[in-house]
Amino acid sequence: MVDQKRTRQNHLIAAERRRTIYRYAQEQGSVNATEMAEVLGVGISTIRRDLDALHDENKIIRVHGGAVVKETAVPRVPYRQSRDQHGPEKAAIAQAALAYLPESGAVFIGGGTTTYQLAILLPPKTGISVVTNALDIATYLASNDIAPVDFVGGTIRPESLQSNCEESLDSIYWDTTFMGLAALDVHRGITTDNRSAARQEVTIYSHGSRFIALCDSSKIGRFAYARVAPVTAIDILITDSGIDPDILRQLRNLGLDVVVASPVSK
Repeated sequence: MVDQKRTRQNHLIAAERRRTIYRYAQEQGSVNATEMAEVLGVGISTIRRDLDALHDENKIIRVHGGAVVKETAVPRVPYRQSRDQHGPEKAAIAQAALAYLPESGAVFIGGGTTTYQLAILLPPKTGISVVTNALDIATYLASNDIAPVDFVGGTIRPESLQSNCEESLDSIYWDTTFMGLAALDVHRGITTDNRSAARQEVTIYSHGSRFIALCDSSKIGRFAYARVAPVTAIDILITDSGIDPDILRQLRNLGLDVVVASPVSK
């Protein structure tokens, strides 16, 4: 009984210590193992175990001598909030994407604020048909008689207005895929905010002949929770002029065709 009580106390002490370390790392941007050992009055090996545990919990990135905050690991902004963010950049990306529309056949347009900008730029009666899992895109195109629309249905996710459509895609294929990205990192590749969405995106990418990613620069150099595919899965990346020059160089060195969209003239 005494040993069980002591074990529970040790767990509580460790949890409180790790909360303190994590709070300090958030405030300072990084944490030094030796310094934290002195501050908390424990051995450095204890702090190292705490840092390893926080790293395993996906809260920090373990580095030599301590850890840094995962500044690039940020949650996706809810759709209703993101619609009005980076508007000029998204408009420029969508305008550039028009050049990659096939003359005929089917295209897939995924959900998102940038791909919606592409949808509203589509000229009517172009000879293409559109497959989409995005409720707002399907509604716009169908109600304005822009193109034939095949909406692949399922449960609508309120944070993105997209359906969980993986099973509905089993027997559908198309020429070009236009997809927005939640996050893109040179080393971690394409990531999104949950495993279900990641599995669905893998299916979508595999059903098109060409994958064109529309991604404003605020999402490049960042990563989210669930991995979708490596950078090399993308055929063409269209982004804006805010992309970090070093990241742009690294992406192109990997053989990726990156189009930097010019601002849309008013």
